[in-house]
Amino acid sequence: MDAFVERAAQEEWLNGVDGQADVSARCTEAISRDRSAQNFRMLSGRPCYDLLLDILAAYVRQVIPAPDRTEQSFWCVTAMPSTGCTATWQRVAAIIVNKVETLVLGESTKYEGAVYLDGFLNVVAGLRLPSSLDVETVEYRTVGVIQRIQPEAAFLEFAVHHPLVRDAACITAMRLLRKGISMMGRHHCPPLADDIFGCIRQKVRSR
Repeated sequence: MDAFVERAAQEEWLNGVDGQADVSARCTEAISRDRSAQNFRMLSGRPCYDLLLDILAAYVRQVIPAPDRTEQSFWCVTAMPSTGCTATWQRVAAIIVNKVETLVLGESTKYEGAVYLDGFLNVVAGLRLPSSLDVETVEYRTVGVIQRIQPEAAFLEFAVHHPLVRDAACITAMRLLRKGISMMGRHHCPPLADDIFGCIRQKVRSR
């Protein structure tokens, strides 16, 4: 990680100092991207896609340092992953840092057959979180016990911006990033990442 982001910049990020927000060069790379991959087409055609992008962009912007430099090598985003599906719920997108899903979004049909977006955030155990959030303790084989935050979909983006949640998510991401290169890069969905960076640039410009 130190070869991509200087250690001093990493520490500043953990202390809440906002780094370089200009992702224009990364957005330029997307202009000629092939967007015909089946999983991406399935995801981008969903009614919830704009909301999903807002949530993913908020997470990448707030939590991952130098996301345009660490993309795919250290973290990736997946479209329509097939893991963990049930009769009433399926993943539609996930952020994976190193080998751990840190943000997962899914579609649920458990209430009268209506489709709605929900999801969860994973952060390391022992960190302070808002008492108003629904938090449970789960165990991952790769990292052990973690805290899982499960707000309603409408509040996922808000949760990422909450100082306590952001701090917990940043600490979690940094610990995972410092473990080294991810082996999950082959699952990365570049056109979905293109849209995430495009959403980030739009939000930065509108400030």
